Amino acid sequence: MKCIPFFLTTMSIAVCSMAFSSCGSPAANDLSFLKNYDKQYPADARLWEKQPFIDRLKQAVGDTVFASLQSLRGTEVPIEVNGDEVIIAACEQHNCSNSNILIVVDLAANTLAVGVRKEGAVTVYNAGQTASPVLQKWQATAE
Repeated sequence: MKCIPFFLTTMSIAVCSMAFSSCGSPAANDLSFLKNYDKQYPADARLWEKQPFIDRLKQAVGDTVFASLQSLRGTEVPIEVNGDEVIIAACEQHNCSNSNILIVVDLAANTLAVGVRKEGAVTVYNAGQTASPVLQKWQATAE
């Protein structure tokens, strides 16, 4: 059984999946480098400066939502790598239960899924992909 930070297990998450086929060339969008950051904080890994990650995230959620994600990164938890699944989580400082994000990267399928909860409001972005079971469980918790 995985140990998940408390604020993540109790939060409601929206889901947005992006298929690799819509991302362009494999080299430009390869996220396999994320495996190297297990147990590191996203800020320490300078993840928010890594162009392949930023490009894929913007393509998944769009520029407006991406800009709002920046405000939700005040408190981060270490990146978790479980085989080919990479989990990146953060929340708004002093408001974790109401405003948070969760990003799940499936390296085997080359998909990126994003969960967003802002001021308690859950928004669903779905590109027709099957969401990570982790995200599905958290989304079901919100209902």
